[in-house]
Amino acid sequence: MRQRATLEEAVKEKVLSLLEETLSKNLGIIVPQLETDITAKLAQGSFPIYIQRDLHFTEAKQKFKEHFLRRELERHFGNISLTAQALGINRRSLHRTIHEFRILVQRGKAQRGKNGEQQQQQQQEQKEVGETIRQTLDQYKDVFHPLKMEKLYENISTLSQDIASLLPPVQFSWKEAEAEFERQFLREAWLRNKQSFLSMARDIGLRPETLSRKMKKLGLR
Repeated sequence: MRQRATLEEAVKEKVLSLLEETLSKNLGIIVPQLETDITAKLAQGSFPIYIQRDLHFTEAKQKFKEHFLRRELERHFGNISLTAQALGINRRSLHRTIHEFRILVQRGKAQRGKNGEQQQQQQQEQKEVGETIRQTLDQYKDVFHPLKMEKLYENISTLSQDIASLLPPVQFSWKEAEAEFERQFLREAWLRNKQSFLSMARDIGLRPETLSRKMKKLGLR
């Protein structure tokens, strides 16, 4: 697995200028905040964190784990051994989690040969980058003219392909993915509750002492 610093460097040195050029061409202006939002998510590993903000912490985390596991099984064509190895867990634990979420594993047919497998992996990475860009743009739908946004959406496929080719591969382990979910979920809840600790604890359904421990562990407090 490439180090996170390598990914952040690639985003800063290669992706930012490409993204700025595309956004400026389609929107007619430079939008630093939109660029920052997209690049920040790309620097997390082409890995859009699935968060249901209307759920309590425990429920939202379960939803995230299911979504993440389905994604990883898809990335590894339903191969249990490869998925377990990538996530840093044993096969027994993986089977138990699959059973817990009642996931029907479908073994995909990888294209023959090393080049075929690399091509499928590139296609998956492009798909993930495109999802990251689309989710971020959705937050700006009411900010820019609909026709300009429509034009930008039409260019997501080409943009995501170009960006994916510039990014080094990054694989999250199971523990790293859980920690990243908690970090993002709690950070958003902290801001949503205007940095009121007790209000936040009630909002996300955690005991104050549990919330305090988690925030300290994740470096959020």
